[in-house]
Amino acid sequence: PTKFYALDLDFHRAIWSAANNPVLEELLLELYQLHTRKREAIYLADKRFQPNVRVDLQSHRELFDCICKGDSEAAARNLLAYMQVMKKRFQI
Repeated sequence: PTKFYALDLDFHRAIWSAANNPVLEELLLELYQLHTRKREAIYLADKRFQPNVRVDLQSHRELFDCICKGDSEAAARNLLAYMQVMKKRFQI
């Protein structure tokens, strides 16, 4: 998962950068880093919570496809669905 997380950050930063808003990009990076620390602490503390790289990759692939097609509504739906998956994953 370590390599995935490095690539995951690259993926997110590319999307944030496309917004051409440095303030937003910096804010999202801070949130991402906070989430990463929380995620790592949860994974270390409780083995029931392990990354599901397959699900994450599929969600990212779908989001990427929506962005490439210029389908902002589908991208938003995809992102919201993925956020629900993440919310359920980290409910303790």
